[in-house]
Amino acid sequence: MTALAFDTLAYVKRLRESGVENSLAEALACAIQDSVPAKADLTRIESRLDQLNASLRAEIKDGQVNLIKWLVPLLLGQTAAIVALVELF
Repeated sequence: MTALAFDTLAYVKRLRESGVENSLAEALACAIQDSVPAKADLTRIESRLDQLNASLRAEIKDGQVNLIKWLVPLLLGQTAAIVALVELF
């Protein structure tokens, strides 16, 4: 796995310029470089997010269909009831 590019030298130089001791700047750069995720890790995460997105879209679509299945008969029944009441009066 190849890690994403992180310019440790530039980071250490920036820390030194801001007054951080050399040994601490180098230690911080090493710690950050070790924690940068590999490209394969990010690709796996992206793939998983795509799967979750597809799953959520399917659930939303199913919910919309179920809502329509309930609302159409309800509205038709309501309309029939209103028509019946209007005819009574």
